[in-house]
Amino acid sequence: MSELLTNIRGSSVIEVLTVLSIAAVLGGIAVPQAQVHILEAKEAVLNYNLKIMEQLLEIYMIFHGNYPEELSLLVKEGYLKEIPPDPFTGDRAYDYDREKGRIYRIQNE
Repeated sequence: MSELLTNIRGSSVIEVLTVLSIAAVLGGIAVPQAQVHILEAKEAVLNYNLKIMEQLLEIYMIFHGNYPEELSLLVKEGYLKEIPPDPFTGDRAYDYDREKGRIYRIQNE
């Protein structure tokens, strides 16, 4: 049993530093790429939500003859369960052009 313990060799500091350096380089490459994909996903969700809400505005227009005064009427009248949040800000406030039935994301600077 003591022979087994004497043959076990620990990692040197150089080996540990090499592994940590490689992990840091790989992490430095992976994190920015992940952030780009997260941004693209948020943009896709925002565009999808805006498109769906505009389609619901068109349906509202067909049944009522005009666009609603405000977007919250889509919820009150059962067209939407809730106004979807902006994936970038979490806000549920959008710019709404009632004349054209268009919804825009509020740009915060």
